Amino acid sequence: MVDESLHASPFPLRELDAFLEQLADGLGRPARGACLRDYGFRLLAGMGITPPLDAPNDPLRESARHQAQHHFIAKADWPDDEVRRRARAWVLEPLELVPDTVWLVEDVEIAKRGRHSVGVARQYGVTPGRHGNCQIASAVTLARRADSLPLACDLILPGEWARDPDRCRRAGVPIERAAMSRTDIALAQLGELLAHGFPRRRVFADIRHGQDPAFRQGLDALGLDYLVSVPASTPLRSSPGALSTAGELARSLSPDAFRAVATDDGSADFGLERFAARRVTPDDTVGGFDRPREAWLVFEHRPVTGPGLGYALCNLPPEATLQDIVRLVRHRRSLELHRFTTLHKLQLAHYAGRGWRGFHHHATLALAMLAFVTAPRWAAVYAAKAPNGRERPTATRAPSNGTDLLAQPIGAGTS
Repeated sequence: MVDESLHASPFPLRELDAFLEQLADGLGRPARGACLRDYGFRLLAGMGITPPLDAPNDPLRESARHQAQHHFIAKADWPDDEVRRRARAWVLEPLELVPDTVWLVEDVEIAKRGRHSVGVARQYGVTPGRHGNCQIASAVTLARRADSLPLACDLILPGEWARDPDRCRRAGVPIERAAMSRTDIALAQLGELLAHGFPRRRVFADIRHGQDPAFRQGLDALGLDYLVSVPASTPLRSSPGALSTAGELARSLSPDAFRAVATDDGSADFGLERFAARRVTPDDTVGGFDRPREAWLVFEHRPVTGPGLGYALCNLPPEATLQDIVRLVRHRRSLELHRFTTLHKLQLAHYAGRGWRGFHHHATLALAMLAFVTAPRWAAVYAAKAPNGRERPTATRAPSNGTDLLAQPIGAGTS
């Protein structure tokens, strides 16, 4: 998948050399810098970018260079975390200039034919919508309406791998990573981004993450706002109220509780979709966490997408209005297309290695090269729009109109 917007200006070769030099300082051995440069250029070519070369390739040396790249990616023991830290430090400043971005936490499925690649198993994939032979990776993506930038990508091992230490050892899986769940990996990725200096952003996640109480409480512990999908079977307590589920609470609402909500996003479904929200306490106390905090349970009825309701939990404050919450729901919907682009942007389907180290080395360098070409472009687009170079306000909640019924605290005057 080629991003045509990457070709808007002459290629900054001098900046690329400086960027690769900074990454090379984290590889442990100076001799690895040449392999890093070769592999980085290969990844750029996969994006449809061909930087000018210092000298033409020598066909007689191509085989040796290919073997060196294979060893550099599949075998060499350089630290992924240090290279990712250096890449993020390079792009952090331009990314901070871009407002209205969020973090998407998603699963990325990589279809496989055999069974020997690390993490491969027959498992359900969201993208194809069915069970199949694949690897699944956890990714955190920085997203805005027009584009997205993956910032983290790590494999999730299915149960059959986690329960087989010999198989993990042969694939080079670190002992401490074998038993990490989807939630453990996603929270570790978000914590690492915060530790590397990224400002806190709202988190959007699908039902596979949102249904896990440990994930939601982990986001609270990190101080992150979120909107996550949950199933109808989610246990909760209304305030006040007995233990029930999201589905039971939805059935107890009167038809008048659902409203058409106008927001400033130009939604094409306005007039058909209806929303309701109630303040609840999820009944999901798990070991190691404090008592669950109150949250908004959001009900979404969209006839154009089929019968039934969609459910989400959102930790906006109690004074939030239904309009505030619906604005978030529609913002998340506008970013859904980005959930299916990470596989192509990181060129994961093109990596044919089988081991743990090779997969993560490839992902690390793909993340770095993509950030190098994307972050300055985002910052330039924003700088061109910002008047007099001033930063625009980045409040997460728009001011409410006190004369509008929908700007009243949710539940006021409703049953």
